[in-house]
Order: sequence, then C-alpha cells, then structure tokens
Amino acid sequence: METHQLADMHAVGNSAPLLDSSNDVELLEGSENSTHTIFTFRRPLRSCDTEHDLSLGMDTTRLIWALHESDPTPGGGPSYHGTRRGVRSLSLDGSGVFRFPAPGESESFVFGNSEVALPEARTYYHCSIRKLPDFGEKVHLIGSRVKLDPVTAPYVHHILMFACTVPAHMHNQFDEYARSHPGSECYSKNMPPHWFFCGSITSGWAVGGEGDMLPDHVGAPLGHEHGGFTFFMLEFHYDNPRKHAGLKDSSGIELFFTRSLRPVEAGVLTVGHAVSSTQLIPPGQKNFITASVCAGACTEEYLPSEGVQIHSVLLHAHVAGRSLNVRHIRDGRELPPIAHDWTYDFNFQQSRVMKGNVRILPGDTLILECGYNTEDRTNVTMGGFSTRNEMCLAFVTYYPRTALHSCPSYPNMGHYLKDLGVRSVEVAGLELP
Repeated sequence: METHQLADMHAVGNSAPLLDSSNDVELLEGSENSTHTIFTFRRPLRSCDTEHDLSLGMDTTRLIWALHESDPTPGGGPSYHGTRRGVRSLSLDGSGVFRFPAPGESESFVFGNSEVALPEARTYYHCSIRKLPDFGEKVHLIGSRVKLDPVTAPYVHHILMFACTVPAHMHNQFDEYARSHPGSECYSKNMPPHWFFCGSITSGWAVGGEGDMLPDHVGAPLGHEHGGFTFFMLEFHYDNPRKHAGLKDSSGIELFFTRSLRPVEAGVLTVGHAVSSTQLIPPGQKNFITASVCAGACTEEYLPSEGVQIHSVLLHAHVAGRSLNVRHIRDGRELPPIAHDWTYDFNFQQSRVMKGNVRILPGDTLILECGYNTEDRTNVTMGGFSTRNEMCLAFVTYYPRTALHSCPSYPNMGHYLKDLGVRSVEVAGLELP
C-alpha cells in the first residue's frame, strides 16, 4: 500500500533542508507511476511561520525541485538528489493563471508570421501590417493567447500588436500593405513611414507568458466603424545571441472574440520609461533604480470622474531587470502598489490579474520603478531595443476604455548630457540645466 508524506522544511544554504518547527502545509493527494510523481498540497499565502516561510503573492516564485531515485528511509530526511533537479518560475497566488477557451467555446483568428527569415543577428525586430477579417457585424475582442512556432520558440522574445489610427483617405494604402507587403525590419529605413500611425498597444506577449483573457463583462471593440481599429501592426522581437543561421519563424497570436457584445469596453495603458538611450544604468550595480512618471495632470485630463478599474498588468524589463514596482500616488499620499514583482524573472513574463477593486482616479500619479543588477557588466547599459539594452515598462489593461493609451516619461536632455560629462553643446535651442 502506497503512503504519502509531506514535510514543511526550510533551507539554510547549499545543504539538506531542515524541518520547520511549525507545519504549515497540508497534503491533499498524491500518486506515482513509472514516469511521474504527482502530488497536490496547499499552504497559506502568508503563513504564521514568518521566520521560515516566504509570503506568496504576485511576485514570481522560483519553484526548486529535486528528486531522488529511492524513497526516503523511515524517520530520515531526503537523500541527496544528484543531478535530478531543476527550477521553474511560477505565479503561485494564481494571479498569472488564465482560463483560455476550449475548442468550440469561442471564435478566434490568428495574426502571425509565415516563414519569416531571421537574419544572423543578435537582435531583430520584424513588423508587418494586418487587417481584420470581415465579421459582418460588431464584435468584441475578449482575449489572446500566443502560438509559438516550436522550432523558433526559443528565439521569440516578445510579440506586440499595435492598433493603427488610419485616416479615411489612407485606408486603401493600408489595405494594400496588409495584402501584399511581407513586412520588414521595424524602425528602419525600409519600414514605410505610414506605419508610425500604429502606436497604441492592443495585445502583447513576452517570453514565458501565455496571454490574457478579459473578465466576462468586458470586451474591446474591433473595426474602425465600431469605435475600434481595423488595421494592426505586429511587432516581433527575436533574440538570437549565437547568431544561428537558416531560421524561419511562423509564430503568432490567437485572438478570441465574441459576437455577444459585452457592456463594458477595455483599453491598454503603457507606462514607464520611454524606450530610449536616455535610460542609463551604470555597471557594477547590485540594485540600480530607474524611475518614470505618469503624471496626475495626464490622468486628470483623460480619465472619467469615477476612474477606471485595472484588470491586469504585464511588467517588462530585460535581462538585467530584478524588480518592478508600479507605485500609486493620490492627493499626495502613497497607496499600496498597483502591481509589483520583487523577484522578476526575464524568462517568465506573464500578465498578473489584480485581486479586488484596484482603480485609478483622475489626478492619480503612477510611478514605475525598475531595479537592475549590472554586477557582471563593465560598461554602461542604455535603454533600447536589444535584449542587452534595457526597458522599464508596464502594460496596464483597464476598463472602461478611454483615449489614454500611453503615458511614458524620460529625463530632461540637459540633465542627461550633464550626467554623461558633457559640459557644453553647440546645438541651437538645447541648453544644459
């Protein structure tokens, strides 16, 4: 007869774990076969054993596992696992878990690439214009899920879908782009200038995530004739540090929609440091903080008097990122953070759903702080598009939708030049502070 035991233990270093004086875990069930050991247990998010148990929240939790080929001896502790071990980042409080529609539960379509050739370059951004299918009526977007090409999945860093604000007289041009243009490198001389009309993020995915689903009463309109957008720009960021050749990618995003219109419509707000070389991070730093502000004057102008409800937040930095914190200021008083991840993992960038009623009111100020570790670097790290550059961004999905979709900031250019040691410049209209 199989017996299953679960012990509450803690680590004190690179040695065998020790038994806690307080048992705060409960075994629910367990099973074992020739290939798998499966068990389910529960533990309070905040246990009474504050000395040995970490509090569990929306911060990324690194789940370390180790497995010995034999069962522990009765009354003894676990045996050394050897090489049978690993680690996986998770959201243990459930804020990063979404239920996506099963086949047949929702209509969907896919915006994606088809055999896009990746250059032998560490960083490559590929952009293309896509047009919505003809739905024949107003529909609501209700969620998205990534569909990665299994061959090139390790090289896909992020996928963003930007809505294009296209004047009526340019619809034919964008329609032609969508039908015939295969796409090209983003933000380069080969990128048609009209594509800069596409600047409002509608959906996004980053490495390690799955996607996002809106609440049952919330949707986002599709089609310019229905208050939404008809044309979108897809931005794919590929990271190929070893410059492998011959790669072709067919990844994309599956977009779920419904014809049963929902009473409330959603929007996405991007806050953080503008992607720019004005973001400077010195080398040799254990925890260097970059801050950016979405000022109260901005939310005062765009948000309704009752404010907006936050559904989810996707936090984004690159490989030097260690923490992100969206601070919330109202009437000169700091409220609890809207979202944070004090143990950020670049390889696990999943949207986190807010618990409870988290609202932004007109006049509220948002401050995004990002912490970076550059102890392994000897040169300054600047903001930019490469994975070795840095970003500090938060994508906030909220409702009801307003005209506010982007609220970034960056340092005054004079301060920036002064920090670089520039004492004078000879450019008309540019003065040091």
